[in-house]
Amino acid sequence: FVVATNASFGIDQGKPEDAPLWCSIYDELGHEGILSVGSTTNEQVDVDEVGDLPTTCPSNFFIGVTACDEYNSLTSGFGFNHVDLVAPGVNILTSTGDEAYLEVEGTSYATPLVSGAIALLHAAPSVNFAHQLKLDPLNTVLALKNILLNNVTKVEPWAGLIHSGGRLNLSSAMTE
Repeated sequence: FVVATNASFGIDQGKPEDAPLWCSIYDELGHEGILSVGSTTNEQVDVDEVGDLPTTCPSNFFIGVTACDEYNSLTSGFGFNHVDLVAPGVNILTSTGDEAYLEVEGTSYATPLVSGAIALLHAAPSVNFAHQLKLDPLNTVLALKNILLNNVTKVEPWAGLIHSGGRLNLSSAMTE
């Protein structure tokens, strides 16, 4: 039961016309009830202008994610048309595989937080949601995407830079 994909990889300055099959997969997955989440570039550039793959893929079933630090400073790419929301991506603690931990940063660490949020929203006990997902996966996951984007924590300087204007707020999305 797949509910989300995570693409913590990409091509800086890539264009959708250079990767039509790559971009089309997000629509195919969406029709099956799967949202796809992708990280934008770690460079502080406007991806609407310079491009980025998969961030600029034109799919309603794709969520473009960038990163911020604990002070709500954007640390990576932005773009009102293609970057949907922000998630923490600085000072993220991860395991190294040898019983140690390391602090890391970047969009590749912010994006899985959003993918995990989608999975958690699916796991919330809601008979109505599960029934709707089975009957109409396409519109149900679009509604879920809207819940996620409409319940961000707004950050004033991000208006005009990030589509939702805010940072992931799982608590608010879960409540809705």
